[in-house]
Amino acid sequence: MADEEEENKEKAPKTTPPSAPPPIITQLPKRGGRQWPMLFVYMVVALMVAAGVVFGGRWVYNQTRNEPAEETEQTTSTSNKAPEPPAMAPSQPSPTPSPTPSPTPTSQGGQIAETGPGEVIALFVGSVIVATGLHYIYQLRRTS
Repeated sequence: MADEEEENKEKAPKTTPPSAPPPIITQLPKRGGRQWPMLFVYMVVALMVAAGVVFGGRWVYNQTRNEPAEETEQTTSTSNKAPEPPAMAPSQPSPTPSPTPSPTPTSQGGQIAETGPGEVIALFVGSVIVATGLHYIYQLRRTS
């Protein structure tokens, strides 16, 4: 009978769970004293990139529209001025003033400028593509 009890104990499943491995503790590397200067450098670089995107986009927009900003400001400021009447001699009686029509602003070629969302969407998509490419390059260099 003792032999039968030993055989039943060997066939019976174990009810105790396996022991758990110890927890893995990871330590972050210490950065030292160059954390704040590098953060400042990253902020300056980010501002320079943002300014480059804004001014570069403005330049591309002006080049594609073929209307430099300086020329359009000069033409609009001179065309809105009313012509001055010629000076009269003080000895002559002044005639009754006749109303002069004010010049109406006209668009170039008689067409209204396109101000739809197409240009804004194109600018957004272009910015996203550039930012994605720069982020991908940054991540490749960071991992290697």
